[in-house]
Amino acid sequence: MAITSNIILILIVSAIILGLQFFLSTRKTKWLGLILPIICFIFAAVITIGIVFADSIFQGSALGNLDPGTTDSVISETDDSQVTDETDVTTDVATDDLEDIQTDTGSDFIYALLIFCLLNIPTMVLTAIYFSTRQNKQIGPGMRGR
Repeated sequence: MAITSNIILILIVSAIILGLQFFLSTRKTKWLGLILPIICFIFAAVITIGIVFADSIFQGSALGNLDPGTTDSVISETDDSQVTDETDVTTDVATDDLEDIQTDTGSDFIYALLIFCLLNIPTMVLTAIYFSTRQNKQIGPGMRGR
């Protein structure tokens, strides 16, 4: 039942947004019809940038600590169950790992581009409404049937 109510709510909100876009696009000022597409574009850009940065921070993809020769702190236990802190342990990263990082950067770019394109679907729909109503307004009501 909750899924049905969510779908109905999404359809109502979508119809209101599309109606508002049609209303704004038919006004004399052409900039009013561009308000919603610009908001959607900015929203898509901010979300894409946020996802890319969150992915690189939390998963350590391209910005992770995989540089050769970096020092890490290692805590080890001895046989007497005493915990010792050994610092300055260098990590050896093979060249294959560095090549994987470079290919991950390319796949990260494709991932970000795909997300950006998917998030801009509403922008494209709203812009299509804007241009179609502006074109019909320029042609005029008496010229369409000829």
